[in-house]
Amino acid sequence: MSRLKSSLRKIFVGDDLHGPAKLYRGTVVALIPILAIAILCAGFFKAPESGQRSLQDWANAAPTDFVLTAAFELANQKGKGSNGPPYNLLDRGQSLGPIDPQAHTDLGIPIDPGNDFVISPLQVSQTQGVYAAIGNFRGLSTDAQIRLIEGFVKGQGKAIDGALGKWTSATSSQQAAWTTSYINALGGKNNRETLEDDPSYGPVKTLTDALLFLAQAGTLDGLLTTQQGPYPSDFTKPALFLGDGKWIAEEAHSAFLDGDRMAVASGTNSFPGQFWLTPYAFWYSVKPFSTSRNADIEVFAILLIICLLTMYHPKIPGLPKLVRFLPFQSLRGKT
Repeated sequence: MSRLKSSLRKIFVGDDLHGPAKLYRGTVVALIPILAIAILCAGFFKAPESGQRSLQDWANAAPTDFVLTAAFELANQKGKGSNGPPYNLLDRGQSLGPIDPQAHTDLGIPIDPGNDFVISPLQVSQTQGVYAAIGNFRGLSTDAQIRLIEGFVKGQGKAIDGALGKWTSATSSQQAAWTTSYINALGGKNNRETLEDDPSYGPVKTLTDALLFLAQAGTLDGLLTTQQGPYPSDFTKPALFLGDGKWIAEEAHSAFLDGDRMAVASGTNSFPGQFWLTPYAFWYSVKPFSTSRNADIEVFAILLIICLLTMYHPKIPGLPKLVRFLPFQSLRGKT
């Protein structure tokens, strides 16, 4: 121990070091307090980690909202069904004069909400998917949960296949009638467990219940992320589906990321947040940008112009001479 203390003392306060060794010692001694301050500030000012949100989290936390949102997707009445390019052509999107990025990019990620979020995952899973999902529930301890799962699985393979066939063979007007009836009934009950079966729902209740089961088991996340390939690398569709529900909006509210509390320079529950983005976020709080539907592209254009002027001002005739009139130029002769 005494030898260690002697070595440390020699390194930090000894006078027998010369040349580069002495320079290295000074660098280390200077960096130690800086590192300590940086760690302290990082721990004090850090933004809290809220963690990711998945379809499984949503389905387990708010099953009624999940089922209702799935019914809306089948009806194509809300959410990403009208989001505009690159998902569909139902919304013009933001533009700046003749510049219309969404229209120029066309449908890079075409989305059919009812088919992509509900029907296609059930067609892929069918009986095998439903029975595979039961593996995630084998560790349940309560008899009530086990009976619920067993009751769902028993005979559901044929029921889901039949519901899929009934839905895909129906006309669009019939599909709209089914979904409207189910949405009205479920919205009035506000609890899927107390909603009784009704012929007017058609196959909608069976389809949405099956989708809920897959989501609660964690299977739906995988089904939506592997539609374009075998590896779960594209989370576009789960994110779009999740964004249509009320639950994620409530999660955003609890993290102070919704409505007039959200801004480019905000962080989740943090202060001061991403203050270095203030020059960008500032424009959103002044008119006409604060009330413009094209605010994003307009603010981006302003920042782009400022960046270009900063980069190329020596090349712009007459602009470098304006710098001479700035107050700080008077200090040049005194340095």
